[in-house]
Amino acid sequence: LPGYKPMIGVVGKLPDATSNAASAEIARVVEGGPAERAGLKAGDIVRVFDDTAISSFEELQQAVDGTLPGDRVALEIERNGQRLRIMIEIGIHDP
Repeated sequence: LPGYKPMIGVVGKLPDATSNAASAEIARVVEGGPAERAGLKAGDIVRVFDDTAISSFEELQQAVDGTLPGDRVALEIERNGQRLRIMIEIGIHDP
């Protein structure tokens, strides 16, 4: 759809001296967005998006950009040292 962009509703944590730059760590989950509805939380690290390994927030953004609003995809996340699998429905960013 022209002018519309797929989104999951998360903000990535900026790498700093204390964080792992080679990860897609979530700093904030947008209230009411697809990520919140799916149960994602700040501090979660996305490791796999729809069978694609993710090693940076930029890779996560590219993976989301390759989907369509309404698609359902599986995420593998790391939370408190545990791996979890979560299904999420891609939303739409209306500029």
